[in-house]
Amino acid sequence: MPISPVSNYNFQSKVSFKGESDDFLQRPGKYSNPAAPAEQEVPVKKESHTGRNIGLSIAGIVAIAAALAGLTRGNILKMIPADKMEKAGIMEKVGHYLAKAGDFIAKYTYELIPGLAKKAENAENAEKVVADAAEAVEVNLKA
Repeated sequence: MPISPVSNYNFQSKVSFKGESDDFLQRPGKYSNPAAPAEQEVPVKKESHTGRNIGLSIAGIVAIAAALAGLTRGNILKMIPADKMEKAGIMEKVGHYLAKAGDFIAKYTYELIPGLAKKAENAENAEKVVADAAEAVEVNLKA
């Protein structure tokens, strides 16, 4: 039986998709009307945690430095004399180097803080002396 080129069967859907018309020549495609541009979504910026990460890193370093300085000043970490260094075990050497680090940190940071406060007091006193001297000069110039 030959196949008839005219058929009652329609292969197209009864429902149009995304606003497409039933006319296949009006549908968007390569040789027909262009498709309407889709709305572009605005990209959402991710929150940057760089400042927080830097702050936490600095806080961690300060906490470790304070712990090393405190353990060294409290004689929990002890430095080993040079003559006993050769016979010391690995853990004793690690303790020695941590004690040296703690001593260095305490010497160049924590011991300087009270000195800064004294310098600030001395600076205030120096400003008072300069102000008194300026007043004395003005009094002498008027006389």
